[in-house]
Amino acid sequence: MQRNITMVVVALALAGAGLWFLMPGRPTTETGESNPLNTNEGMLPSSQRVQLSDAKAAEAAIVTQEVTQQSLQVTRSLPARFAYDERHHVAVRAATVCLMESIAVKPGDVVEAGQEIASLRCPDIGEARSSVLQREEELSIAEREREWWQSINEGVEKLTSMIQASAPIADIELAAAKAMLGEYEEKLLSAYSQFQLAESMLDSAARSSGAVSGVVLQQRTSELQRAKAVLGAAVEKSIFETSQRRRQAELEADTAKRKLLLARQSLATLVGIFGSDVAGALQPTATNDLALVSLKSPISGTIEELAVAAAERIESGAKIFVIADTNTLWVRADIRGRDWQAMSLSNGSPVQVYVPADDNRVLDGIVQYVGREVDPESGALSLVVEVENRYHNYRPGLFARVEVPSQVIDDAIVIPDSALFTIDNSDYVFVQDGEAYVARRVQIGLQSRDKVQILSGLQVGEKVVTEGGFVLKSELLLEAEE
Repeated sequence: MQRNITMVVVALALAGAGLWFLMPGRPTTETGESNPLNTNEGMLPSSQRVQLSDAKAAEAAIVTQEVTQQSLQVTRSLPARFAYDERHHVAVRAATVCLMESIAVKPGDVVEAGQEIASLRCPDIGEARSSVLQREEELSIAEREREWWQSINEGVEKLTSMIQASAPIADIELAAAKAMLGEYEEKLLSAYSQFQLAESMLDSAARSSGAVSGVVLQQRTSELQRAKAVLGAAVEKSIFETSQRRRQAELEADTAKRKLLLARQSLATLVGIFGSDVAGALQPTATNDLALVSLKSPISGTIEELAVAAAERIESGAKIFVIADTNTLWVRADIRGRDWQAMSLSNGSPVQVYVPADDNRVLDGIVQYVGREVDPESGALSLVVEVENRYHNYRPGLFARVEVPSQVIDDAIVIPDSALFTIDNSDYVFVQDGEAYVARRVQIGLQSRDKVQILSGLQVGEKVVTEGGFVLKSELLLEAEE
């Protein structure tokens, strides 16, 4: 019984196969050969014709595009990650041991440059501030000393110039009254008066030579020479001493200024603020409370991270805040060795960045940096691209892809990549043929982001389906199964 049933089934299967080959409406290729799917190979033949009903054609909304020959800019897609723009990203750290007094902001707050964000109590900073105040006072004293000796030196030089020109004593006394001379006023005026007196007595003795003995005349001459020598010595000593004291005072003032500068730099290093406004920015926040520091934001941006709590002890070098302006971000990628020579990049080159998490949205980017050193572990060069993030849609760490231009192919047969579809690892396109469409196998070459080079299977001027091809493919596969 079982043997009879088996023979009947085999007979029906053979009869069915014979009827299928005799059916006039079965799908055929353009050559008329029956073999729509080539079941031995598991793929379509080189071409297959599909025609849709009016209803299906309307539903498919098919769009075609003419095959053209043009230059094709080939790109490479590099995996990448969003990162902070390091030009606008600051990790605020403690330069010395401190205690967190109070915190004025929280993560997510927008702050302006110079805005107070916290108060710290730091003993080392108190000592540094005390040193600054001491050096400021020392400089003030040294500058007053310099000004004093500068005025005296200038007054002495002016007065001695008049003395050497033998100006009248009345004029010299008037000039001395207007100048700052210190102890040198009395010394110079006294020596000049003695000189003029000796000169007057000698002149008087010379006019009355008949009544005055030669001994007296000789005595008056000696007195004049002695007074002249005393005056000359006084002049020379006054100029030398005041000049030396002036130089010494200038040296001491310069030394005091350098010490103050070093003290301010040490304080600025501790507090983490640099620039010409250090003195004003580092003033105590309360009277005589030198250890209390008002911590201010160094840049305008957003508080990205707060690493400590109020009343917490902060060790030297510990991170307190991370502040960043995320209106621009960097996208970091690696260029592998096989891509170095193929890519043409330099600082300022435009590239495109795709964000898979945002429906593959395309962002315009500008190359900021192409690495000069190969990472010994990855064997790659670093690539940094700047993108705008004015609406803050993207965050550091988000995955992206950077499309980097490589070679240009001239006179390539090019179609949109949306025209391609795959069956069993072979590439096909639908070519319009009147009111029907022919699925034709093609050989592709290099690709860009949205275009592909065709090496064989298409001719310039033919029209390929760029939209609605999914409906045609579905219809094709349904016909093949029937």
